[in-house]
Amino acid sequence: METQLRPEVTEEAQQWLTGDLDAINQRVISICTEEAEKKHLPVNKLRLSVKRSWEDEFSELLLQVFVEANFPQSLALWDAIGASIQRWGE
Repeated sequence: METQLRPEVTEEAQQWLTGDLDAINQRVISICTEEAEKKHLPVNKLRLSVKRSWEDEFSELLLQVFVEANFPQSLALWDAIGASIQRWGE
């Protein structure tokens, strides 16, 4: 049974969520929660914000996934999410 978690979204990040970028964000969130579920790691919270470079040359959306996991489990989840996003991108 999948519970749909809704991310906390900062006001600045909300301004980015239009058109294709919103659809991409929704798919990435889905991938993250699916991979966590496969690994039996409860997702406590999702947070979407904007990260700026030190030089303020660029900004990017940042999705934080908070799970109940130890360090090795977290790394395994990170790898699984990366692989799944790469497959999706291909």
